[in-house]
Amino acid sequence: MAVIDSEKIFYIMKNTFNRIDDRLVDHGQRVSELVIKTLEDRGGYSQKELRDIAVICYLHDIGAYKTEEIDQILSFETEEVHEHSLYGYLFLKYFSSLEEFAKIVLYHHVPWKFIDRYEPEYQYMEVAQLLYLADRIDIYVQLSHNTNIYLMLEKFRGKLVKSEIIDWFLETDEKHHIMEQVYIKKEEWLPKQLKTEPFTEEEIDSYLRLISYAIDFRSQYMVSHTITTTRFSCELAKLCGCSKEEEKLIRYGALLHDVGKVAIPNRILDYPGKLSKVDMDTMRTHVDHSIEILKGVISDDVMEIAVRHHEKLNGSGYPRGLTEEDLTIPQRIVAIADILSALVGKRSYKEEFDDETIAKILREMVGRHEIDGKIVEIAIAHMSELRKKVKKQCEPILQKYYHLWEEYENNIDRFQQKKNNFVDARVDL
Repeated sequence: MAVIDSEKIFYIMKNTFNRIDDRLVDHGQRVSELVIKTLEDRGGYSQKELRDIAVICYLHDIGAYKTEEIDQILSFETEEVHEHSLYGYLFLKYFSSLEEFAKIVLYHHVPWKFIDRYEPEYQYMEVAQLLYLADRIDIYVQLSHNTNIYLMLEKFRGKLVKSEIIDWFLETDEKHHIMEQVYIKKEEWLPKQLKTEPFTEEEIDSYLRLISYAIDFRSQYMVSHTITTTRFSCELAKLCGCSKEEEKLIRYGALLHDVGKVAIPNRILDYPGKLSKVDMDTMRTHVDHSIEILKGVISDDVMEIAVRHHEKLNGSGYPRGLTEEDLTIPQRIVAIADILSALVGKRSYKEEFDDETIAKILREMVGRHEIDGKIVEIAIAHMSELRKKVKKQCEPILQKYYHLWEEYENNIDRFQQKKNNFVDARVDL
């Protein structure tokens, strides 16, 4: 099987974000379906545009995982849920192939009567309005358990949502019964455009990076660790003479090796020191979460590289206590790269270690028959060059991440100030 196909991108995102809060994932699926079926009926959008808009709508609340607005989003109030729109927009702008569509997320809580204060000429502003409408419809149905939305839509008309957008939705529902499909029949849905316009390998790579960087929602340090582990893995693979196919599997395995940490509490991920036995046991469950996220939606080779990075040659590792007979060279490479990333990384309680200290620690682990001695000696022989190369490769990605936060901090006050005017647009339901 291929590393991952277009349809399974949706499933791997669902599996990952469900570990944080499954309410937003289910909400995103329903909202995406309402939007895409309306746009398909309306016409005027290419299949590729519809595919990418489907993903954007599916991920429209992605910023809430970072800004902790989830409970507010899942109420019917609209004026207190804008930090997640800004963070979600920036995250998708910098870490996905959806930059062209990311402003749909930025504007998906802006009432129609205030659109002119933002960017009314944005080419997908009508999609943002439709997303606003679908978002509010879904929240209303979930809270009221009532699919009779017509009174609500009339209260929205021209105030929260452009009248024309409401008419689009009503016409589509009349012809295709989309409310019945989503809320009564609850038919399983995936955008058909995933088949007609499958993702390119470059786009799939972008989505896997987006998923792996979602660990940012739990710990900023973990973003740096994921990026560094991936680059060490790729460079070690080359030094060890791996084939191009093996290098590809190693890269994806390293990229996803800590994806299960989205389910681990921040206080454990960022704890400045040695964890207690209870907390260490919790930390170790991240591998189980990774298995649940990846199994069946990514190739077994990649999954096993990702989830075996804590196994040891002598059987003392976890989660399965595998031994050297079970562990392939690609799996051993990522395990060592993971250790290297931790040793060169700066934390609040430690500086990065020098080459001599790293060599000493790695050789001690080899002496205990925990990691592969041949790979370790290759790494030590090239340590200075390896560290410089990895640092240089990681710098652009890390700078992009730091720029995301700088842009967020620089814009949040201005965005909040505009949001404060939205109280005029509240609707009593």
